[in-house]
Amino acid sequence: MSRIRTLYWRLLDRSGTPRQHMAIFTSGTLLFFIGMGILYFANSRLTPSLGQELVALLALAIAGMGALLAAIGYIALSLLRILRLVSNHEQPVPIRSRNLCAESTRR
Repeated sequence: MSRIRTLYWRLLDRSGTPRQHMAIFTSGTLLFFIGMGILYFANSRLTPSLGQELVALLALAIAGMGALLAAIGYIALSLLRILRLVSNHEQPVPIRSRNLCAESTRR
């Protein structure tokens, strides 16, 4: 039971960093499109040969890693946010996410 509770608290702690999850999602998407661009280039500009196939294989590997990274980032963005909203435990609000502008206008 303590492993599940430890995992739960780790996930709750991890859910407080949406900027990191967005960065993972964005970099995965960018990597995916770079891989697809290389694949398009290999199929349209290179002559049919073993070199073309190796470049296409490399492009598919890059696109696959990018898709996996983007999926992990997207799942982290959505599911961890839902977990944080559903949890009944009070979590302290991190300093970086507090609205400091609202305090300065009250003066």
